[in-house]
Amino acid sequence: MAKKLYRVADQIAATRKARNLTVSGLAERAGVSRPAVRSVEKGRASVKSKLRVLHALETSLWTNDRLVENLGHVLASHRNQQRVSQRHLAKRLIVTQPKVISLEARTSGRMDTLQKYLDVTQVRNEVCSKRADGKRRLIPAKDNAQADKVYTPRQLAAEILSQFSLFGRILDPSKGDGAFFDQFPAHVDACWCELECGVDFFAWEQKVDWVITNPPWSKFRAFLEHAMRVSDNVAFLAPLTHFSTKARVRDIRKAGFAMRKIIYVPTPVEWPASGFQLAAVWLQRGWSGACEVQHIGSSD
Repeated sequence: MAKKLYRVADQIAATRKARNLTVSGLAERAGVSRPAVRSVEKGRASVKSKLRVLHALETSLWTNDRLVENLGHVLASHRNQQRVSQRHLAKRLIVTQPKVISLEARTSGRMDTLQKYLDVTQVRNEVCSKRADGKRRLIPAKDNAQADKVYTPRQLAAEILSQFSLFGRILDPSKGDGAFFDQFPAHVDACWCELECGVDFFAWEQKVDWVITNPPWSKFRAFLEHAMRVSDNVAFLAPLTHFSTKARVRDIRKAGFAMRKIIYVPTPVEWPASGFQLAAVWLQRGWSGACEVQHIGSSD
């Protein structure tokens, strides 16, 4: 099963609700009608209307982890990298070639056509809050309220994922920059949550086969408890002490889980130094066997 690409329309609706904005309130901010906002959230409006709504939400578009300055230029660049002509892409989208040209040259067209374009070219388009410097930091500034939340280097995430035989539906509940999500195997049904994009993990109630992430450490207990409610397999990257306090051990046992694998990993050089051992721990519901221990790279 191919990796699921979440529609920008869904992200816009989720962002509006997360900010407690009504359709009328957003329409007034964006200078469009209420039906136009509803159409944007259903993916049936014009691309121009979508961009106005995004601006009103104080959000930016990102494609494959890059800030979008000119959407049409980004689309054309990805198509050229894949060596696909406008004519051939139009056939795959079942639209006319002028519609592809209009999207790339003038960012003009319909949202449903744009979504087809993104799906066919496998371009991940996201809605994220605007940052003052227009960049995504690997580690937030020290005065940030989420300063304990660190983003996983992609190579480390890939090495951790390679240690599991993943299957079924997998959820990354704190996607961040996509280090884990982007590298989930192609055969799984990949899903994600990210509060900064308006998709709250604690509102997620669907069952999945795996929950894998580097969770925000200040909310580790809440993340772990909710993850064990929606999945039979949980793999979190965090200091090993987060799993071994008396309270965490009680939580894990009460939920019917046990440690199946502990993977010791070196602390990335970009992360703040500490004396705690970092580990990716696999918890499985109903597991009663021995706990396997592995090492990745050099241990601190």
